[in-house]
Amino acid sequence: MPDTVFGLFLSLPDHGGALNEANMRGGGPYAYLRCLNVTGRWSTRGSTHAPLLMWPTDRRDDAEDAAATASKARTRAVQVIYRNASSSNGLGIVEAYNPMRAPALLGAIPFTEARILRTATQIAKLVSFTSAVYRVYGDPKCSESNFVETRNAVNKELHQQFGGGSVTSAVAWLTGKKGLTAYDLMLTGESSHDDAKTFAAVVAGMYLAQHLEERQRADGIHLG
Repeated sequence: MPDTVFGLFLSLPDHGGALNEANMRGGGPYAYLRCLNVTGRWSTRGSTHAPLLMWPTDRRDDAEDAAATASKARTRAVQVIYRNASSSNGLGIVEAYNPMRAPALLGAIPFTEARILRTATQIAKLVSFTSAVYRVYGDPKCSESNFVETRNAVNKELHQQFGGGSVTSAVAWLTGKKGLTAYDLMLTGESSHDDAKTFAAVVAGMYLAQHLEERQRADGIHLG
């Protein structure tokens, strides 16, 4: 993620561990702020298994509503902070907030439940990304102008839904480890999207993404 990308995070300003670190190491009161992660816990950095939750900067109201919900549920003041969202800035791995992560606002989630939510989130991405790829690349007879219009619309929808990304990054995700794992989970039945129509759409989008990735490697094409 580039250094110029910023996001909004939920922070617990009176976290005891953060205050102790500041007293022991110095660096000011904001140096060791804890931010909310997907398991409903507070951390200075996001990890692969527990990314920090992030809201896009243009959704400040949504972030403030989430902070109010978290404050009421935890009976502690939770605030919205503005931070560089790149891993190189020390925040580690972040994930754009979506309604499936709402339980994290209310308190620490049991790790077994957190794994279930993580699986559901990956399946949701699989469904959204395969749909996006098929909408943009599924019609080989589509005119150039219609292709560009559809691609731009899909990119905008992905950005709104996930806080970033594009159909190009969707192809990369689908053909990478996370996408293939999510696809395998769907094939083995660990998905709420078990209706035939959704399943067929995912299969078609996945096949197309793999075909595009193979062409890109073989011919050196750029999906745009």
